[in-house]
Amino acid sequence: MPHSHPRSPAASPASVIFQRRIDDASYADYARWQKRAAEALATVPGFIDQDIVPPSPPVQDDWVDVLRFATVEDARAWLDSDLRTELVSEIKHAFIGNEDVHLLTGEQTREQSATSVVISCHVDPEDESAFMDWQRKISAA
Repeated sequence: MPHSHPRSPAASPASVIFQRRIDDASYADYARWQKRAAEALATVPGFIDQDIVPPSPPVQDDWVDVLRFATVEDARAWLDSDLRTELVSEIKHAFIGNEDVHLLTGEQTREQSATSVVISCHVDPEDESAFMDWQRKISAA
């Protein structure tokens, strides 16, 4: 019987997730920047693909970009690259606050039979009762 060796986390695929809140007046600039960034990413060693999720207010106010790389090293090389630093410097003026960056590796990127989502949001005190009703409905679904 052949013995299978698990892949080391460093040799496993990795995803980098960026969450950015963009000034409303800068959406067109950001969309153009996304196109330039995608063209640059296509030349990066180990880059596999990208998903872009635009904001959908009032549910989601941020742009979310998911970049997939062949290995953790490829993802880290992109995060630390001069090219990424240069690209971000071109659009950083449009950010409201800082970008959130998450690196998911190995087991974290595999398809799962179940998924959990953590949602964090600010609820004004006068909306708390309606929010709790909504939360109960979602939890029961």
